[in-house]
Amino acid sequence: MSSAAAKALCTLLGQFEAAGKLMSNRAKVVQDITNPGPKGLNGGALTQLDLTRVDGKHSASVDRMLTAVCGRLLGKVVAGPSTPEEATVWAQAAMFESGRIQGSAAEMPGRAPDMSSYAATGLRTALGQIEAASKLMSNRERVVQDITNPGPQNIDGKALTQTQLKRLDRQHQASVDAMMKEVCSRLLGTETSKPSLEQVQVWGEAARFFSARIQASAGACPGRGADMSSGAAMAMRTVLGQIIRFSSESKMSSAAAAALCEVVAAHKGS
Repeated sequence: MSSAAAKALCTLLGQFEAAGKLMSNRAKVVQDITNPGPKGLNGGALTQLDLTRVDGKHSASVDRMLTAVCGRLLGKVVAGPSTPEEATVWAQAAMFESGRIQGSAAEMPGRAPDMSSYAATGLRTALGQIEAASKLMSNRERVVQDITNPGPQNIDGKALTQTQLKRLDRQHQASVDAMMKEVCSRLLGTETSKPSLEQVQVWGEAARFFSARIQASAGACPGRGADMSSGAAMAMRTVLGQIIRFSSESKMSSAAAAALCEVVAAHKGS
């Protein structure tokens, strides 16, 4: 087969491998994510201490998050967290597990790989989608306020950052909120709506602003902490890119239709 077909097949097989590994080992993964220490599950010293584990009281929520990850790996539409509080737990657990995965022996000497590199990539992609959706669900109201903030201060009363980015007028808050709900839906595997003709420009501008606003590292905008992991930021920007492209294509189609109407009108008048 072609190299593109081979890559696509390896990607799909990697997703199946990752889902199988996770489903067969989910209870232990939950224990690891919520392990308070000071030792690992097998009695050895904890590794990757730079990663933040989740409190053990959230084990049930972590288990539901991993079930959703399995669903995304298998191409299914999944339900997100049930509350903003659970969304915060899902985001933290997904971020931890994404950093915890090893797809090669070189990633962490002394620990064997958890799975193949293709499986690790697929799992990190699914975890990024879940983390991004959960972050947005736990914080959507503030995100909408930020996108439609007229200034001169931010929504916490401090100086605005990234002032080169164009915010939207506050009158568009309802449309921006609808766009953000759609972003969550797509991250969880389903497209539920497209913008109306009146909304399409607002959705496009809001998506452009938010895509540029996301920080995946503290160094991206000094003075502001990272919003999410790099995998979550990539997943979020992928969906926002879909909305931006749809907005641009709709704008071009409208312009072409208007131009055609002008030509027809001119022809009738000649």
